Amino acid sequence: HHPLIQEVAYSTQLKARRASLHAAVAAAMEAHYSVQPDEFAALIAFHHEAAGQPVPAARHLVRAAQWLGATHSAQAMKHWRHARELLQHEPRAPDTDRLRVQIGGGLLQLGWREGMATEELNQLVDETVAHASDADRRQVQLLLVAQGRVQHGNGGLADDYVATVRRAIALLPEGTDPGRNATLHLVLSQACHWAGLLRESLAANDVAAKTVAQIDAADRAQLGFDPERWRLGLRARALIYMGQPDEARASLGQMLDRGARGDDPVLDLIASIAHVELAALLGDGAMARHYAALSAQFVQSHPGPYVRVFGFMAAGIAAMVTQEFELAVRHFDEGLAAMRSAKVAAEAEMPLLTCKAESEWMLGQSAQALATARQAADLAQRRGNRYAQCRSLIVWGAVRAQEGGDGARLAQQLFARAEQLIAETGAASCGDALRRGRALLAPPA
Repeated sequence: HHPLIQEVAYSTQLKARRASLHAAVAAAMEAHYSVQPDEFAALIAFHHEAAGQPVPAARHLVRAAQWLGATHSAQAMKHWRHARELLQHEPRAPDTDRLRVQIGGGLLQLGWREGMATEELNQLVDETVAHASDADRRQVQLLLVAQGRVQHGNGGLADDYVATVRRAIALLPEGTDPGRNATLHLVLSQACHWAGLLRESLAANDVAAKTVAQIDAADRAQLGFDPERWRLGLRARALIYMGQPDEARASLGQMLDRGARGDDPVLDLIASIAHVELAALLGDGAMARHYAALSAQFVQSHPGPYVRVFGFMAAGIAAMVTQEFELAVRHFDEGLAAMRSAKVAAEAEMPLLTCKAESEWMLGQSAQALATARQAADLAQRRGNRYAQCRSLIVWGAVRAQEGGDGARLAQQLFARAEQLIAETGAASCGDALRRGRALLAPPA
């Protein structure tokens, strides 16, 4: 029972004897915990590894990672990475290659939540695709999708993410796999949303809706959460940006009715942020405060870096709705700091900067608002987020409109570009802000 006695007893045994005992313990645990295989998978993996059995150890670590899933993504990532290490020197074999593909997919699926360096990402994709070519060709589609997702999360161009998903869709023979088609169109809906292509996002969402119920267990595991709840959240946010609150509210109601809170912190947070954004569209301060408080609860319960960034965003938008603009700026700054320190959720940088610029403008801090709006507009253009670019151009133009002279002439150009972006994206929710900005321009002599 005493740790020192355990250590002495363990170390006095020959290595070969210890390995055989670990193998026996692993086999006994597999039988004993057969009704709870997921909960004890990591412990069983430890004994297989100590027994010099890397493939069974990796297989149990995969089970442990899948069990932890999205709710404990940091620990799940550790299991996925260790499983990959265990197979590093194993020879090629069909079963082992399939396991490698599964591990690569698991790492990519959680990489956007926990952060993954571009070098590691590209190496992982190349390695996994090489194995998938023999082990599971369908997996190549999901690997392309995951690569595009993580690259965009690392600050890549949203249009590249859209193009990557479209390439994955092109690999699917038409009419052969309706469930996979729904999966890929769900991801396309997300990619178009981030590119600010709101009509295209809704169109892809509608395609996914037709066969989302046919998505198989493997694809559901790859997504990491309920695809129908995700679809409804994506749809609601696009509708909010397009200025259609009634349809957005209906989608959010269906999303909340479908699943219990706590199943996945990101989906819960999507629902709360969408409600806060809907409250902003409606000017409903009580609604904004309520859902910002729910977002804060999710962040406390699931304190991952990705969730934390968006929790600050929800709090900041709620403060804007209640006209607490100094508080809003603090929350947006906290979100930006959390994003940059963790190197995760880069897609949040543009809306955080845009909302911060709007709050600074409402505080009368013209110089700060101008600097932040220009930064947001430049970043949104470089990353291809048309919606964030439109909002930031309006703030930029409003500041310059009050200057008169050359500033007013530049404002007219900025407003004209924003108007083009509204037409291109369908972002009717930006129309009121554009009209208010133009009202600042002095009437022609």
